[in-house]
Amino acid sequence: MIRTLITAGLLAWWLPALWGQTVCTPDTTVTGIEPDTLPAATVGQPYDEVIYFKIPTSRDVFGNVIPIDSALIDTLKGFPPTFSYQCNQPECLYLGGEAGCIRITGTPTRADTGLHYIKVFAVIYTVISGTPATLPQLDSLPFIVEDTALVTAVTPIHDGKARFRIGPTPMTDVLVVEGEGLTAGRASIHIYSLLGNEVARQDVMVAPSGKLLWKWRRPAGVPAGLYFLRIRAGHSQVIHRFHISQQ
Repeated sequence: MIRTLITAGLLAWWLPALWGQTVCTPDTTVTGIEPDTLPAATVGQPYDEVIYFKIPTSRDVFGNVIPIDSALIDTLKGFPPTFSYQCNQPECLYLGGEAGCIRITGTPTRADTGLHYIKVFAVIYTVISGTPATLPQLDSLPFIVEDTALVTAVTPIHDGKARFRIGPTPMTDVLVVEGEGLTAGRASIHIYSLLGNEVARQDVMVAPSGKLLWKWRRPAGVPAGLYFLRIRAGHSQVIHRFHISQQ
C-alpha cells in the first residue's frame, strides 16, 4: 500500500506541470505550518491566501520515533460556505519531508462575520514494527471575517496596549466589538442594562494574533435605552456605555 501511495504522490507532483496550472508555490524554508493565524477576510471582498507547510520525516508516538512515509491532507473544515481550498498537488498527498501549500479563496458574506477555527485533518502513513499503519493528524488555524459596514460608526477605546472598537453607535439590531493587542486565550463579554440586569453574556476566544471579534444580535424584547458593555481579556478590562435605539 505504501508503494501505491508513493506512486500516487509522484503522479500528483507531475500532473500540475503537465496541465500548466500553478495553484501555489511551496515555500521550502517553512517548518511546520505558516501562518499560524490566517489574515482576516472582509465581507464582500475577494479573499485569496495561502497556507504553507512541510511534512515531517518522523513523528514521536508514545516515546517512539516512527518514520513518516507520506501524508494525505484529507479535508479542511470550518470555513464559511462561500470558501473553497485547493492543494498544489491534485490529490493533496505529500511524501515525508516534502513542502506543500494550500490556496484558500472565497468572498465572505455578512452571515460569515466572526471568528472561525479552520481544522486541517490529515492522515499520516507510516510503518510500525514492519506493518503499514495510519495515524490521524489535526491542526487548527484561527480565521476572522470582518464586516466593515457594521463598524463605520465606532467608538475607539484604549486600555494600555489593548485597543477596542465598538459600533455602530447607537445600535439598532447588531453590535460589533473588535479588539487587538490582547493576550491570546479566553475573553468574557457582558452586557448590562442601566439597572444592572445582565442582558447578554458570552465567552469568546482571542486569536493568537491578539485579535478579538464578536457580534451581538439584539434579542427580541430588549428595549431601547442605555446599556453597559464589559470586556475582560487577560489583564485588560474595559467598561463602555452605549445606546440601543428603537427598532
